[in-house]
Amino acid sequence: VLMENGRITNGNGGEPNAVIETYLKSNKKDIEYKVKPDYLNVKIEQKNTYDFKEPLSIKLIIDSKKEIEDEVFMDFAVVNAFDEFVLHYRMNFANESLRIKKGKSTIDFKIDNPSLVLGEYSFIFYMFNKMQNVIFWVENCAHFQIYNASNVPIAEGHVKSHVLPDVKIIQS
Repeated sequence: VLMENGRITNGNGGEPNAVIETYLKSNKKDIEYKVKPDYLNVKIEQKNTYDFKEPLSIKLIIDSKKEIEDEVFMDFAVVNAFDEFVLHYRMNFANESLRIKKGKSTIDFKIDNPSLVLGEYSFIFYMFNKMQNVIFWVENCAHFQIYNASNVPIAEGHVKSHVLPDVKIIQS
């Protein structure tokens, strides 16, 4: 990855988005499954790059060989390149839960205003029941890059925002 005339490039005139995407694909740490039952298969769909003003959207496609009897709750975190939690969300027992039926279920994570500084990030996801038993747990997954697509003047990269984003988890 190189800088030419203030733009990210690969040295061969590659577009910044394509260069960043190639870099992220080649520079990933291995996805680490902490808990992954045999009956559950989880696929993650997402973009690899987001403009710093753009909402984040990540989709979990869950293929279960059996129905999970208990109500399921999600916990997820956005982690920066230094393995620091920069955003953490845990579903509330009182009014939020998911049902995982046999077959495919889709869960969309949408974060309208993540207020992330430019840089590299990954996600941690885990599912648990009311008894706090972990059903599924994966770390270092769904890598993405926040960049300044529109070249808008912004604050220094080391400044972090404490704005509380609007988070939505939607099961379909």
